[in-house]
Formats: sequence, C-alpha cells, structure tokens
Amino acid sequence: MWFWIGAAIVVIVIILAVVLSELRVELLIRKSNQDDRIYAKVILLYGLIRLHFEVPAIMLDKLKKGILFRLDRNGNFHEHETSIGNETITKAKVRKALKDLRRILAATEGFNAWIRTTLARVSVHRMDWSTNISAGDSMYTAVTVGALWGIKTTAVGWMTHYMRFRKPPRLFVVPYWIDELRLTSEMQASLNIPVYQLIAAGASLFLRIRRVEGGFQVWKELLKEAREAKKKKRAAI
Repeated sequence: MWFWIGAAIVVIVIILAVVLSELRVELLIRKSNQDDRIYAKVILLYGLIRLHFEVPAIMLDKLKKGILFRLDRNGNFHEHETSIGNETITKAKVRKALKDLRRILAATEGFNAWIRTTLARVSVHRMDWSTNISAGDSMYTAVTVGALWGIKTTAVGWMTHYMRFRKPPRLFVVPYWIDELRLTSEMQASLNIPVYQLIAAGASLFLRIRRVEGGFQVWKELLKEAREAKKKKRAAI
C-alpha cells in the first residue's frame, strides 16, 4: 500500500514539475544580402529536452515555377538524427493555404481573439535587432536609415501591443557609407510561455471549435489532408 502511495506522490510531483515549467524559444534571424537564415532553439522541461531547427536561405526562382526551399531540422532528442525536407510552393498552394485559413476561421469561434489571448501569455525576455545598410549613395542611405527606424519602431510597437516584454527591445540601424548596395540584419529574441498556459490555450481552442457546428469535422479534414500531403512528399523522395 505504501508503495502505491509513494508512486502516486512521485507521479503528482512529476506532473506538477512539468505543468509549472516553461517552454523557451530562442530565435536568431539573420540576413546578409541574399543569404537569409533562421535558427530556433526550443527548450522544454528545464533544459532536459532541446530541439534545434535551422531554415536556410529561400532560393527564389520565378513564381510560376515555385519557390524551392529547404528546411533543415536537426539536433532533436536524438542528436544523430537529421531530417531534410524539400517542397515547392506554387500559386496553387498559396491559394490553398489561404482557403484552409478561411476554413479554420469559420470552424473556430473567435479564432482571432484566441490568437490575441495566446500571444498575451508569451513573455519576451530579450530582443536585439540590428541592421546595417548602404543604398549606394550617401543621401539615399540616410533616407533609407530613417525609413528603417520607422519600420522597426512600428513593428516592435505592434509586438508590444500583443506580447509582454520583460525588457525594452534594443534596436540599431547603422549606415554603411560605401558606394554599393549592402544589407545585413540580425535579430535575436528569447520568448517564454508557461506550460500550464499552453495547456489552457489548447483547452480554450478545443472549446471554441466545439461551439461551432461541424468545427471538429473541418479540423479533422484539414489534419487528414496535411497527413496525406506529408505521405505523398515522403513517397516522392
């Protein structure tokens, strides 16, 4: 009997530890002329689980042929495992994505409100955004620097409206006084959200779908279509 009581206490402690932990996401978005890269690190359970993602440069071709992009996913729970996916994005796929988004909005009561509520639970502990730019001419460079300051402050202002910033974001715009076009930019951010808040957001989404007649059916169809598309992509490799 005491064994089962002890086991129950251990299970309760583990559940509480998981629920009270935080999900931390560390982002690094880097642009250097035509080379764009996104690095993401997801940390769970007090650092016991670490997921690393890298999205290399998007190689633009003609839109009619599609956009070829490569998503590198590595460093998951088993560090030796690496998966690489290739996909082509076309106009038809963009239209389908927009159509699916409209279906989600119709199948979920107050989906936009749910997004705002979920973002309000996210805490931004750090954001550094630096940009170096040259427009090829001193006058144009000065004008571009001023425009970039306006774009950055507007974007960060929008984010502070929806997410909680623990520290003021640090923004930098530095001109290159050279006679050639050049643009380098880097953003580092650290975001946290408690696991229990994620659970609450999931429960809220479940209830919002439930209130819409046929809502679950739409979501099931979308998930089924996503699984089938994934299977076809794997079979094509």
